[in-house]
Parts: sequence; structure tokens; C-alpha cells
Amino acid sequence: MSKPAFEVFPYDGERLFELIAEGSHGKFPEDIRTKQQSGYFEKYLVEIGARTIIVERNYIDRDFLEDYAAYYVRCFPPYQKACLRLHFFSSEFTQQAFSKCISGDETQVSQDTLRKTYRGFVVIKPLPQTVFGRTCLATYPANGTREFPAARSFSAHLFGIELEVDRTLPFQEQDSVVAACATSALWTVFQATSRHYLHQVLSPVEITRAATHLLPAETRVLPNRGLSTHMMAHAIRSVALEPYLIRVRERHLLQAAIYSYVHARMPLVLGVQLIDDLGGGNHKTIGMHALTVIGYSLAGNSVPIGGAGLRLRATRMDKIYVHDDQVGPFARMELDGITLPVNGAATETLSTSWPSANKVGGRVRAAPDILLVPLYHKIRISWDWVLLAISALDEFLKDLSKAIPTVKLETLEWDVYLSNVNDVKKELLRHEAMNGSQKLAATTRSMPRFLWRATALRENIPVFDVLYDATDIDTGDALIQCLVFDDLVRGILVEIAKDAAFKKTVFPKGVKQAIQWVHDAQ
Repeated sequence: MSKPAFEVFPYDGERLFELIAEGSHGKFPEDIRTKQQSGYFEKYLVEIGARTIIVERNYIDRDFLEDYAAYYVRCFPPYQKACLRLHFFSSEFTQQAFSKCISGDETQVSQDTLRKTYRGFVVIKPLPQTVFGRTCLATYPANGTREFPAARSFSAHLFGIELEVDRTLPFQEQDSVVAACATSALWTVFQATSRHYLHQVLSPVEITRAATHLLPAETRVLPNRGLSTHMMAHAIRSVALEPYLIRVRERHLLQAAIYSYVHARMPLVLGVQLIDDLGGGNHKTIGMHALTVIGYSLAGNSVPIGGAGLRLRATRMDKIYVHDDQVGPFARMELDGITLPVNGAATETLSTSWPSANKVGGRVRAAPDILLVPLYHKIRISWDWVLLAISALDEFLKDLSKAIPTVKLETLEWDVYLSNVNDVKKELLRHEAMNGSQKLAATTRSMPRFLWRATALRENIPVFDVLYDATDIDTGDALIQCLVFDDLVRGILVEIAKDAAFKKTVFPKGVKQAIQWVHDAQ
């Protein structure tokens, strides 16, 4: 007997497992319960306030349809092409109430209530193992330190009702046949960059084909067991973006790179080495794994880095949030300071939600290795170039503080990230430290589309705001503007620039340009 097109149930874990099993290929609820992702979803849905489930049957998912046409339709077992989609709401209502709503009677539950309380959806693929398809769930509630800059709004249509998840990014479980963890990570990245840069949205099988286009002839494309860094880079180029590889084996490099680009709403592919901490000083290397970095928490304290003691806001990062296809969406990884031996060297690792194979209550650790950034081709200036420029400026300001202690510039914290001209000008318009004439000059100035922004903070109050042209070449001047909000500091810099000896004094190029810019802007 065929089941109805939809059903409505109160949310609970057991019902969730039953519905996932129904949408799978031949699995039972007890099978689903043992999947690591199932337990994560159960807890996550409670965390975001799910109260009601609507089951949408016979749902055609575009990504799975591409995979189905490329592989599953040719299999001997009768895999189905239609999926099951589960919708979650934080309000409570019955099947009768929902039926009346889509019939035009909104006395018990209205479309407006459904839209306001929508928490997202999960597509269940009709497969025997990798059942979690396209998933868009709301992020954790805001707590003042958690930020998900890469999250965007995504819509869903349910029997004519347009619903929207306000802040999310699609997730799906690795399909070990037509995709691998790296493919899933890239698929999530492309969901965001396709909106940012207007490129084609690729399905998992299309990503795999693009990544393996230059694969040696003796290696088959499907089934696919994994992608190398070279293959991931090739997939990024297939959508007209440029892959930028960053080695992030040191904590401050990981923090600075993630913050610089994710703050610009760019999700990143993070490559890690998984290590099972078995206890008693014993460790087992599991292998490499790819994740998508979506957000971070800045609940820690900033610390000086390098010989010059540069303080970056990014070093406050104590957690990152990732889409881990073996765990779930927005999975938390903590920078908790635990070091493990990796390739013979003590390496700071991150916590994961992966359970240890042999240690009860233990967790697998992740040693960060690389970040792969999908860049628009006009973004040429890199984050490390900007950090070097800011380091030189910060060192000059420290020396200035030694000579003139009243300026109090010895412990500035720099907020450095990639941005764009529209976002920068919106924020300058709201800037409380600028008067009307300053805002007029700053917002009407011609600027490139992409900018590196570095704001110097003294006890969380902006003192400097420096903009660099992200589209310039690294041997160019790059400086666009240098705003100084402290009147005393601005006056001193102007006097320095007026001094006849200034042009003959040996300053780093970027420092001299910044001082001259402040003088010329008077």
C-alpha cells in the first residue's frame, strides 16, 4: 500500500530514525541508529528547536538525480530515483492543521507561522549506506562569540509554500561511489561561491568528473574513493575560480587564514590528518580527511605572534565550525591546545566528534595541514602579504609609543580580513568615530571591488582603518586609504610627514605611504 504524499509527526529521535530508514534502500531503524551522523542529527535538531516533522515523499533532488543518471540507474538492484525530504519546524501543529493550511484554511496554522518557525530540511537518498543528501538546517543560536559568515539564506518550496532557512549552507554525506569527502567539501563550497561569483552549481558526480579530468588512464573515475589536492584544485578551476593553497600546520596561521577569508563569506576546504588518541600515550594515524570551514568562535584571548608581537583578532579563535560529511553540518572543532606527534613533530591538533576506536569516551583528533581557498581571479593580493604590511605598520606605531607614550599604541589588536567595496562603504557610513565630512570623503572615494581591510583596535575602540587593493599586484602600492580616528595620533602623523627629513628617512614602504596618505587627506 502506497503511503500519502506527506505526513506530519511530532519530533522525536525514534521517529526520526524510522523516517530515515523509510527513505533509505532496505535499512531498518536500528541500522540507522548506529550511523554516527544519525546521532549528531538527533542532538542538533533538538539544539535548534525542532518540534514538528513534515515528511515529503517522492521528492526529486537535482544533485541525486545527476548521480542516479550517472551511476545508480545502471546497477542491477532497483535503486529508486525519488528521495524523501524531511522538513523541521519549531512550532507544533497536526497533520489536520497542515492539510487545512494548504487547502486555504489557516485558522489552525498559517503559512506565515510555518515560514517563521522553519528550521530547515534533510533529503534522504534511497541508498543502502550514504543516505543523507542535500541538507539545509539553521545554524546554532547566536551566543555573542559564534559567527557563521559563510552562511546564506536558502529556500525550499513545500506544496506551494515558499520557506526559507535564513542562515545555512548545504551539507551532504559522502557518497563513496560517485564522490568522496573532498568532493562533498567542494560541493558545499560551490553552493556558496556560485552565489558570490555566479558560476555553475555542480553536483557531486560533476565535481568528481571535473576533478578527475586529467586522471591517468589506468585509474577509473567511478567508483571514486578520494581526491588529491591537485584534483581538488582542478575542480575549483573548472568553475572559473583560482585555487589558493595555504599550509596551516601552526595554530596562528590556521586562525589568521580562516578568519581572513571566512569573514569574507568564503567557505574553505580544510585538509586534516586524523589521529586516534588511544590513551596511554598510544596513537593511530587514520588518514587524511577534507572538511568545509563555515564559521568560528572568537571566545578566546588574542595573543602576540611572531618576533614583533603582532596581535590579531583572529587569534581569539577557540573553535571552528565545519561541515564534516562523517559527522554532520556545523560540527564543532576546538583549538584546545592538545599536541600529538605528527610525522615525528609535536603538532597542535583540534578536537573532533569522531569517537575513538578503542578508547571509551575518547575522540579522534585532527592535525590541520592545508586550507584550499577558492578565489575570484581578480583577487591577487594574499592574506600573508597584508599581514606583513600590517606588521611593519604595527612595529612603527609601537616605536612611536615609546617616543610619545601618550599615544598609547603599543598594544593594538588588528582585525584583518578580505572584504568588498559595498560592505566597506556600508560600515563606514555607520562608523561612530567619523564625522559627516569624513564619511562623505571616505564613501565617495573610488575603490576596487575587492579590498583587504585592517582595523586597529585599542580596547575594542577603532584607532586606524587601513584599506588595501586586493586586486593589485604584490609589487604594487596597494594602499587605498588610511583613516585615523584618534585626533592626537592623526596630528602627530601629519607633523611627521611635514618634516623635511621624512622623505629621506628609512621607513618600510607601506609605512611611509600610510603616513603620507594621512597627511594628504587633511
